[in-house]
Amino acid sequence: MITRDFLMRQIYQMAQALAKILFKKQTQQYDAVQDLLEKTFTDVTGFTLDEIRRLSQAELLDLCDWNGGIHSEKALALADLLIEDAEMQDHLQHEEAAYASRERALWLYEAAFASGGTVPLDIHVRLTNLRALLTAS
Repeated sequence: MITRDFLMRQIYQMAQALAKILFKKQTQQYDAVQDLLEKTFTDVTGFTLDEIRRLSQAELLDLCDWNGGIHSEKALALADLLIEDAEMQDHLQHEEAAYASRERALWLYEAAFASGGTVPLDIHVRLTNLRALLTAS
């Protein structure tokens, strides 16, 4: 029960951060967006964004492990934050970092979908768009 409560707090924390990120991005507070992304990843995963971008697929998916499977909500929340990071990296013209964030977001979306858990209705669109962006890079 304690583990589930901790997991739900992490998901809530990521959802709150995503809402703040979207607002700050809309008001072009890009430094604040980057700071919030970095803080959220460090708080939730214990890894910096640079470290997250270097994780293997297995290492990344281990962050979403729950009872021997993937916790789809956590995987989706992390993927959504990685998409925001990729957009920030594009803005900063850091192509390699943007690619790494998108690649890891794709891994997380695929794992969440394969887990049989709840996924967004547009998951196929997200997967298709990410695959196209990664292939074009």
